[in-house]
Amino acid sequence: MPARQPCCLGLVAICLLSRGMPAQDVRPSAYSMEQLRHRLRTTHDRIRAWYIEYQAASDTLEFYNHRILAAKHPHTCYFLGAKAPAGVDTRSGAIDQAWKEDAFQDWVLVTATDCWWAVPFSRQYWKYSYPQDSPLPQKLQTEFLFSAFGWWPFEKRPGPEIEGGGPCVIPDIVKSPKYSLRPQQEVCDGYWCHVVENPRRDTLWLDCERNCALVAREFLDAQTGATMQRLELRRHEEIVPGIWVPREIRNVHFDYHAQAPEGRSRRVLDAIITIIDVRVNDQVDDSIFEPKPMPPGALLMSRDHTYKQIVPAGFEHMDNLADWLNRTGRIAEPPASPRTAVWEYVVIAAAAGIVVAFGSKRRAGMRSWFKSKRHRHR
Repeated sequence: MPARQPCCLGLVAICLLSRGMPAQDVRPSAYSMEQLRHRLRTTHDRIRAWYIEYQAASDTLEFYNHRILAAKHPHTCYFLGAKAPAGVDTRSGAIDQAWKEDAFQDWVLVTATDCWWAVPFSRQYWKYSYPQDSPLPQKLQTEFLFSAFGWWPFEKRPGPEIEGGGPCVIPDIVKSPKYSLRPQQEVCDGYWCHVVENPRRDTLWLDCERNCALVAREFLDAQTGATMQRLELRRHEEIVPGIWVPREIRNVHFDYHAQAPEGRSRRVLDAIITIIDVRVNDQVDDSIFEPKPMPPGALLMSRDHTYKQIVPAGFEHMDNLADWLNRTGRIAEPPASPRTAVWEYVVIAAAAGIVVAFGSKRRAGMRSWFKSKRHRHR
């Protein structure tokens, strides 16, 4: 079904709403809560695999995030994350490639039996036993897309919760008795939406004309009722019949801990998420969910952060490091004298290599998902 565009009559309706529309002109909810549960469950169960690549940038941050999140029924999940300096173009949604030079980008792969984590630049890899009924690692549990899309194709893994407790993903929402339906539809982003809410915790605006596409979502503080976070999903496309996906999401966080009530509406983060690529079901290549080949010189790290080389060679890694230092401006151009240039270049590159390797190893320990620390916001 093609996306509906608000017509002139719709704009008039919005204006009337803001001025106090007559009661007879307000749309009642066309579906019951049970009907909405059924539609949400049926639509969600059709999604057996998905892949989403996105970029997130904000005027208040000096970096942007580039991420890939993919999941497949019944137990497998893949994540890749990197950062790069933000510019005017990235903040306005232009797609950038500088994230590929991030020395600390990493990927995580969770399968039915194992969890892999890798920092490709330093050729460091971890592998742990990970049962298929375990929660996803904390790094993935807090991933933004799970709350923005609500998709959770995992059969046995418990779903994440919203901050303060409560269902986050669609399978848990449709099973929860805490959610109810407001008696009237509301206009959101120009579309009439059914409003489903868990009072003082979670509110979802659903466009039933586009098969319950999520148009907006708000998370509330249980103590004060203040809005903690608001998601606005825009530019939906019907990626496969009946599955509507936004191409842009606005992610706003508020200062809900403020002492004065008027301060709780202050925005502390206002980011735009641009969906670069999205695939569903047969569009998703199974190779995404396979461990990536390890390069020469790869190190397998243990839980106590000792390591052993499991792929021989890797002598070219110093050349790669020197090339990276040059490309990214970490060191100046070599001096004019050929003899001096070679030695200084090698010494600086070697020293930088030691620093990068040590920093990567130290960061690896700090970011271990086996410590119950909340992953920093992207």
